[in-house]
Amino acid sequence: MFEPLIPPDQIRLLERYEMSCWRTWFMAPGPAMIDHLGLRFENLYGAQLAISSKLDHLLFNRVLGLGNEEPVSPAIVDRIIQTYITSGVPRFFMLVSPVAEPKKLTGWLKDRGFEMIEPWAKLRRGLGPPREIEMPPRIVQITPSNAEMAGVWGRIVQTAFEYPPETAEWFAGLVDIGRWRAYLAYEGDKPVGAAALFVNGEWASF
Repeated sequence: MFEPLIPPDQIRLLERYEMSCWRTWFMAPGPAMIDHLGLRFENLYGAQLAISSKLDHLLFNRVLGLGNEEPVSPAIVDRIIQTYITSGVPRFFMLVSPVAEPKKLTGWLKDRGFEMIEPWAKLRRGLGPPREIEMPPRIVQITPSNAEMAGVWGRIVQTAFEYPPETAEWFAGLVDIGRWRAYLAYEGDKPVGAAALFVNGEWASF
């Protein structure tokens, strides 16, 4: 477990914002796509379970906020594991923040076969001006209901991260979801980059 560099209350707040971000993301596709990908987002003992039973990918099968809102017990860990097993998910991971309670949680996970793979870095910044860069690309914000640009945006994200092809349509749906802002970067007339901003009150996730 890594020692936090910011106050615990802020870490808990950022964890809540990330859970809200993921919850709206899983709601982005329509009913047909949700069924096609086997998407579910469940609340369980203060944690949130992102489940995609038809996508064998850790990004889409993860536990968020474990131990953030209330202390965890071995029985809760077992209940979460069983939820994924009965969902037919072949693998998933649990994100454990530095303020997760109790501290014995990581030991319980190791006892159940979980392995630390790598730290999940989260960076924060204030509202000061960004650093000047040479020859910045042309940035365009995608307006809601612009299906063509949304499709381009979804394909760039899917291709850049080598996600399964069917996720491109899922990502494109974010453009029409409230609190999300989607952007394309152009080199000349060619879209070459994509980014998204999730706005939640006084905070935003980029």
